[in-house]
Amino acid sequence: MGEDSPLLPVIGASVKDMSRYMTGLGCSVFAVCLPSGHQLWLSVTDRSAGLGSVGPDGSLPENIVKSYFDGTALSRGPYTVESFGGRDYYLFAKGISIYEGGVNYRISVFYGQYEIMLRWESGTGTRTGEDIETLKAVIRSVQPVN
Repeated sequence: MGEDSPLLPVIGASVKDMSRYMTGLGCSVFAVCLPSGHQLWLSVTDRSAGLGSVGPDGSLPENIVKSYFDGTALSRGPYTVESFGGRDYYLFAKGISIYEGGVNYRISVFYGQYEIMLRWESGTGTRTGEDIETLKAVIRSVQPVN
């Protein structure tokens, strides 16, 4: 992110502040569309400190993952689960937006002890089926490097 980042005027922060914020979130990638007020944040976070280590098959136990998302639902709202390519994706469509009158959408999936999370915000309060399909395609494209 540089001084010309389109996100800086939206957030009202300096590059240093944003870098610190993104590091805290574990955020790797972000995007912003100023005319539509959309933001997309992608992060990869090692959850082993709170959820434990992976089992012999390389994944966290299903009951631990479900408990994690049940706890997340307290602040993010209800979720649905959608399976794709042998993985469960947890979709939060009714979370609280950072914008007054905005809408939020979050998708999370686990690879081992790493949570890959895509958060999307719309400052205009609009969200289409096409937006959701694009977000699903983005998170499904994230694959760990072995």
